[in-house]
Amino acid sequence: MSFIVEYIKAISSLTEQYREYYNWILQNLKLWDGSNRDEDKEKELINNGFIKVELRQCYYQSQIFSLIYDDYEYYEGWYIVKDFAVPIEHAFLVHNDKVVDVTARRAGLDVLEYGGVHIPRKFVLDYVIKHKECVDLLPRYYLSKKDASSNC
Repeated sequence: MSFIVEYIKAISSLTEQYREYYNWILQNLKLWDGSNRDEDKEKELINNGFIKVELRQCYYQSQIFSLIYDDYEYYEGWYIVKDFAVPIEHAFLVHNDKVVDVTARRAGLDVLEYGGVHIPRKFVLDYVIKHKECVDLLPRYYLSKKDASSNC
């Protein structure tokens, strides 16, 4: 069983208020083994010079790269780093079903597992244009899906 899935289930059981949100995440969550990364693509993005890849900027970097290159999908969720027992909220890219994580590559992290929800490019683009910021989008994306389904 995935440690990320167990973590989300545990959080969901602790809070009635957000249970629906975490259940939605579990229904839409995709998992990758930490070894399922495209190191060549990570290095290519880091070295392309378009943006400076920095630590603690996963939302910004992943959103910008997903908007520049339409063959990269944007995901938000968590990752598990070796020697650190708590899942960390994180944003990353997926290209041909392999994780492309420029932030973890820059930091030299040994990632054991990724879990995330795909957030479509159009949603990312609309948010960035409207709000002129790159921030965590997963709760906002969930609320947009919830609002859309309640208007049916």
